[in-house]
Amino acid sequence: MDPLVKNRTTSYESGIEPMEDTWIRSRIIHYMFAPVLVVPDVGTVSLYLWTMSSSI
Repeated sequence: MDPLVKNRTTSYESGIEPMEDTWIRSRIIHYMFAPVLVVPDVGTVSLYLWTMSSSI
């Protein structure tokens, strides 16, 4: 298969050279912090659906 873009080293195919290395390590704190943001959202939606179904 012929690639759509011949030069795969450019960032986002825009032709602009990256300012620094793109292979950086993510710290584990980012993965531990994600559930803190997601759990309240799921709880809020569940609570809303529960109150709407029981208010009949």
